Amino acid sequence: MDVSTFLAHRKTLTAPAGDIAYTEFGAGPVALFVHGLGTNGLLWRHVIEDLQDTSRCIAIDLPLHGGTPGRGDLSVTALAQVVADLCAGLGVTQVDVVGNDTGGAVSQVFAARHPDMIRSFTMPKTSPLDVARRVLDGVDAGEEDIFPDTMAQQLYAAWRQDHKAVERQLAAM
Repeated sequence: MDVSTFLAHRKTLTAPAGDIAYTEFGAGPVALFVHGLGTNGLLWRHVIEDLQDTSRCIAIDLPLHGGTPGRGDLSVTALAQVVADLCAGLGVTQVDVVGNDTGGAVSQVFAARHPDMIRSFTMPKTSPLDVARRVLDGVDAGEEDIFPDTMAQQLYAAWRQDHKAVERQLAAM
């Protein structure tokens, strides 16, 4: 699935604590995709393309990522509540959760707080070498979404200026 197709399906849910952007494709049992730090729901577009014929695929944009504005509390617990708010707002009661990186931690807290909603839980692990290969392949292919949102671009720029300061900030989260 190309980026423009994915983004054309992005929607916004107005929840009590703020707007939540998400993208939805397909019908059937809900597969809920939770991204990690510095990316957004766009990360899952190729997986969603493969599953949309058998599942209702929902990819959230966590606060400060993609189309969801930032919030005062960006703790893992607060982000898990955003996931719960999205599910409640969409009337979703059962999910197959897929989370990676920080999204895996968010998904674990969500699952612990809402065990009755979890049909299945997956946390794919990608090695740093695989990530590096994917980034380099993207550069070679001329992809423009390697750093797919403003936060990722800003994080990268800050890291280039003072990577130790960025590491301290992330460790404090």
